[in-house]
Amino acid sequence: MFNLVLLSIAISAQNYDVDLAVQSYARTGQTTELRLTLPDVEEGRYVLEISQDQVSQHHAFEPAKLTDRQFTAATPALTAEPLSVILRRNEQVLLRQQVSPRLRSGDRKLVLLSAGLTDQFSGDAPPLLNADVLISAVQEFPHMRAGYNAIDLVVAHQRDVEALTATQLQALQAHAGGCGRVLLVANTPSKWRQSAGCGGNYLLSLATDENLISIVESADHLLRQAPEPLPSAVQIARALTFPTPTKVLFLTLLVLALAPLYILANRMARRPPVALALAVIASLSIYLATSSTKTQTMQLVWLELRQGDHIARVQHVVATQVEGFGSAQLQMPSSHPWQSLQYAATLHHTDHTLANAAAHATTNWRSVLAEQRVFFSLYNQRYQAPLAIERPAEPSSRPVVTNQSDQPSAPATLAWNNKRFEVPSLTPGQRWQPDTPAPWGKNATLRLFKERALRHDVALMVRHPLPAASNSVGEEIRVLLL
Repeated sequence: MFNLVLLSIAISAQNYDVDLAVQSYARTGQTTELRLTLPDVEEGRYVLEISQDQVSQHHAFEPAKLTDRQFTAATPALTAEPLSVILRRNEQVLLRQQVSPRLRSGDRKLVLLSAGLTDQFSGDAPPLLNADVLISAVQEFPHMRAGYNAIDLVVAHQRDVEALTATQLQALQAHAGGCGRVLLVANTPSKWRQSAGCGGNYLLSLATDENLISIVESADHLLRQAPEPLPSAVQIARALTFPTPTKVLFLTLLVLALAPLYILANRMARRPPVALALAVIASLSIYLATSSTKTQTMQLVWLELRQGDHIARVQHVVATQVEGFGSAQLQMPSSHPWQSLQYAATLHHTDHTLANAAAHATTNWRSVLAEQRVFFSLYNQRYQAPLAIERPAEPSSRPVVTNQSDQPSAPATLAWNNKRFEVPSLTPGQRWQPDTPAPWGKNATLRLFKERALRHDVALMVRHPLPAASNSVGEEIRVLLL
């Protein structure tokens, strides 16, 4: 009977197709796209669990709303361990499977080439320097930006781009918006310029597919370029500082208050270590009996773009501190995949395909005394900067900041010549030039902005508080680079 059950599960699993994007290539520490193709569509609540090591994610979806019965989700940040995939319908297990990513190593680049270009190269991959080429059919292109994390360059023919589905096209445009390197062949540049980030420096378009040498040279040129990464989640998390946990402070004061009793017990008891242990246990018992769970959340949204861009790159970091003994839960928007900086995290994603349900991601864990956790999400966002910077025309001149919007601007901070200047609120059309510098101080956010500004001639930072919520505070940092 046991063998029959195993055989039934194995036969059922064969009807499901589970794979990773771009032929399973991935990078250690980054996410990728996992695809699940269902054999048929049956009513019910489906939950896809993706886990690796001690990190797991739960994605709920309705198969009737899927395209071609295919569901895609971002994986947890990858390690050398295989991914465990479990699919349930109404709590019944339909699939258990392990998927192993092909983790990249070494200095060689990885190029994704659309199959429509192989005709130009007589069916072979183009000879690119220090790069491996993956030839991919249009239907195999990623449906999520995370699917491009392992790719150093995308080379696609315009007819292949036109054959992409809406979600595939959005994923490729999001990759370009995040400063991913993209070479489009037989394409009109203006169609893609507004989708590119980093000033469009990593997006090239060739008007014709007839010049093979030009295709190879353009690809090699892009591979030699390296977009500047955003501040890491760890760097941003350092700017989020919690007050000293009151629960820990309470326990410390309790132990100090009972210290005389500990000393007296040690002197009077025949077995001092036992007496001391009992006193400490008594303190912990008093603490746990009077302690309740308290959660504080801080978040920082780092939005950054080059002047002239319409797409900003965003690093969203949420840090939470839980005090007390008990379980904790945190909700975050699930329109973008979230990752955890710590193990033993469980993220429950409610997918946008669910009807009449707010999209969110929740994470649950148990806390003892006090514990901090950090979650982060990297994505793009369309943004029109209200302020514009004019580069100094001469070494002796100063930059000019102009409010190009129709509303008064928020106060800002200008970094120029390694100095800090405070920009006041400007009326529409008003121009301003720096005069007296201000000290940088020890503020963590200002220090992070200073590090970013050192790589550029001029930079602007605007700080906006995020809408206040229960036990949650935060701000959005908008950085404009010249």
